[in-house]
Amino acid sequence: MCIRDRLHPAWRVALYLIAYPLSMMAANVAAVIVYLSIAHGSLSEFALQPERALPLGLKLVSILATLAATLLVTYLFCRFLDGRSFASLGFQRRRGWLREVAFGLALGLVLMGGIFLVEWGCGWLAFEGFAWRSAPLGGVLLSLLAHIAFFAPAAIEEEVAFRGYVLQNLREGWGIVPAVLLSSAIFGLFHSLNPHVSPLALADIALGGVVFSCAYLATGSLWLPMAFHFAWNFFQGPVFGFPVSGIAVEGLLATRVARAGALITGGPFGPEGGLAGIGANLAGLALLWLWARRSAEN
Repeated sequence: MCIRDRLHPAWRVALYLIAYPLSMMAANVAAVIVYLSIAHGSLSEFALQPERALPLGLKLVSILATLAATLLVTYLFCRFLDGRSFASLGFQRRRGWLREVAFGLALGLVLMGGIFLVEWGCGWLAFEGFAWRSAPLGGVLLSLLAHIAFFAPAAIEEEVAFRGYVLQNLREGWGIVPAVLLSSAIFGLFHSLNPHVSPLALADIALGGVVFSCAYLATGSLWLPMAFHFAWNFFQGPVFGFPVSGIAVEGLLATRVARAGALITGGPFGPEGGLAGIGANLAGLALLWLWARRSAEN
């Protein structure tokens, strides 16, 4: 396809933002049907269950189906509308990509660990013990592995969609700053149906989108933002026991957040719904800037 014959990047993004959620919905419906056919369950029983009570197997099948649908739709858009390869979104395994992954994982741990220590030290959070004291260690480790299998595909899917396709096409059409702001706002709005959501939570998640965008721009690849996104969610929920974007997760640390500090802690939405999340995002921006500066000097 000749470059001048392509659709304007804004139109490509508009079409993508229609195809992307529709493909996810179709993938989830297919996952439910396949799972129920294997488990011999009924759709009515499934529909009456809250999300946190859904079988772990169904959650894993659903997230893998969602990832597959996102990768397929993004590949088709890159191939037939953008006229470029899927790998050009930021999947080149050039020198230093493993270092970017390691830094992203460390960044998520440091920021979530910082939130935990601040909230605990200020009395906004009660630490009630370790998960392996009330459950078999083997079950705790198995649950941890299952959460890795859940949060890793979720992080890849969102980064491919928002920092891969949306951000990069908007950047081509309108420049870096509008692309970062608009793609991050869209990223926040895509979480508007999450449980316990609030305007502050949406603003906080949009700010997180800015941070992930800067992680992409600092490297020109998706390795750092994918690793950072995964680590942010993984250490937030399965390790430190915070809710993840409104979804309750049992962590290695049993924690309970005080109601009095909900503006800080985010209450039932988790750190991403309070001022603690905003502070962590700003700290993340500062650490990314320092890392990028040091990398440029070496």
